[in-house]
Amino acid sequence: MSTLRLPLTEAGEPDPATFELSGQTAVIGRDVDADLVVAETSVSGRHARFVPAGRGYAFVDLGST
Repeated sequence: MSTLRLPLTEAGEPDPATFELSGQTAVIGRDVDADLVVAETSVSGRHARFVPAGRGYAFVDLGST
């Protein structure tokens, strides 16, 4: 099983936090119920999903506008 680690930085913060996935699917977006919430107006409520694929992950656009 593959692990995905995303370093995340917030404006004004010197050290990145890490969002880690190990075999599960995760939704990213502005919605408070998203697994990874992105507070950016250009991001939709349910913008995209990370899906396990083979030995890695696929980034799937959820078709939001």
